[in-house]
Amino acid sequence: MSDDEQSIKASLRKWRQKKKVAAMQQAFDAFCHRLDTTPPDLTKTLKDNLVAGVDLNPMTWIHDGMRLIDSYESSAFVQHYDERQGEPMNKTLYYPVFQMACEQFLKGMWLAKQLTDEGIKFGVYTDVSIRIKINKMLKKKTGGHDLLTLLDTVHQIDEYKSNPDINTFLVRLNALIRDFYFPPYKPCDESASWAFSRYPVAFYDSAQKECKPEEYLSLPKQDWIKKLFEPIPDKIDKLWKLTESVIKDYK
Repeated sequence: MSDDEQSIKASLRKWRQKKKVAAMQQAFDAFCHRLDTTPPDLTKTLKDNLVAGVDLNPMTWIHDGMRLIDSYESSAFVQHYDERQGEPMNKTLYYPVFQMACEQFLKGMWLAKQLTDEGIKFGVYTDVSIRIKINKMLKKKTGGHDLLTLLDTVHQIDEYKSNPDINTFLVRLNALIRDFYFPPYKPCDESASWAFSRYPVAFYDSAQKECKPEEYLSLPKQDWIKKLFEPIPDKIDKLWKLTESVIKDYK
């Protein structure tokens, strides 16, 4: 390729990039205009006869957990020779995101067992009394935001303990939480330490009168955490025949 051809291609690439940036800015300006013209007392209501409630589909909880695990922070990107930005590098899953992801995932695992034992179908209408009952059990038996209490509750389920792959996953998850994601401090109300640790953390040394930022924490690669979780949703689905039961209900 001649120098002239390379120059034309480079100019064309810059023109396309400039056009793309301008289009994105125009879309953002329209979005801001919508926000600026929204009434400050706006309230949205559901359509007639609709009431929002907790989704009783265990796989929804589990897949939401997996989506959160994909919400990583990256400190660098691969840079291509033509100045294009490549794949993210040094991906990290910070504590608040991991805590919410793990809580959603484990509560989905607990919900799968509970609904099976209660003979409750999901994916179809469920009476409000049943929804209230499961909601109360979910709050009472799964330890709130305490991941270790929740994990222990799930690990006590015989079907999980007797499944080699799921049992290994839960053992490794326990180690992951204790080694990397255990709350680094106790606030005044110790029962709330897991929830409180979602806030930014600094480390104080009163003797040295020093303060170190949260980056002091050492966290594993997000890729490794994702690889740990990734095979499990399908195993849970097959163990409880969740998707299979929904398909049968619709036939």
